[in-house]
Amino acid sequence: PAGVMARYGDCPQERHGPPPSGARYDTCVAVVQAPTPTVVTQPEFDLRAAAEFGLQLAGMNAEQARTFSQAIDWSSTIAIPIPRSAASYETVEVNGAKGVLVTGVPGVPHSNVPSGYALLWIKNGMMYSIAGFGDPGQALPLAQSLK
Repeated sequence: PAGVMARYGDCPQERHGPPPSGARYDTCVAVVQAPTPTVVTQPEFDLRAAAEFGLQLAGMNAEQARTFSQAIDWSSTIAIPIPRSAASYETVEVNGAKGVLVTGVPGVPHSNVPSGYALLWIKNGMMYSIAGFGDPGQALPLAQSLK
């Protein structure tokens, strides 16, 4: 199924190599909406345990992975991308749905691009993401304003 992504502000171009000199990207915000996948497994397969393992590979410690994993319905959330090397993860509420705010996502290496953030949540069969650079405090108010 099709999804949509909109980028606002001064965002990095989809190209390889270092960003132009002086590029900051502080105003860059990307909003994504796509249908959620449905995961069907054998009854004996522990999807939550597999998700915890994957979250630990992505940089969470065992306790963070366990806490985060218990707040998620993994049968419809398996496709949520959790950025590797993020500094923190926080469970938040977005218009009545549980979400996760990932902060400290590294910027572009060897440049002046600031670290970033990603807010991810699922509601009514749709997966949403707001990601950007700079202040993660703008993610939740922006998400709350979406209709």
